[in-house]
Amino acid sequence: MDVKTKRLMSLSVAVQAGCEDCTISQTSKALELGATTAEIFETVSVAISMGGALAWSKAFVVADYLKERELI
Repeated sequence: MDVKTKRLMSLSVAVQAGCEDCTISQTSKALELGATTAEIFETVSVAISMGGALAWSKAFVVADYLKERELI
């Protein structure tokens, strides 16, 4: 499994766990490894499907981070 995929998996876990710092860190590292915004949002959608309302609320952390970096 490549490193980018592992980072995206870690992002999904971070979102589901509700760890804001972890979510930002994993998003940043995934981007550095070449993840697209589409891949990041797909990853977040998996976390939401497994984590429900808590994961949904943490998805906005990812969106805000991407907005700050002017990626969306």
